Amino acid sequence: AGAGVRAKTGSLDADRCLAGYVDAPGGQAVFVLMANHYTVGGARIAEAQDRIVRAVASGGRADLDDDVE
Repeated sequence: AGAGVRAKTGSLDADRCLAGYVDAPGGQAVFVLMANHYTVGGARIAEAQDRIVRAVASGGRADLDDDVE
């Protein structure tokens, strides 16, 4: 997700997690993202998680409408 992010990934079959800290406009934020039993490719999940972390870092919101199936 870029500078100011310290995170750890974890994955199993159809489970992908990302947890860590991100420098956000209001200070440091903690995040935990978990995707379970997904039916799309793991790369799409990782891309969505990356967008969420970037949104937290910028103080905005992640537009994930294209990822909802």
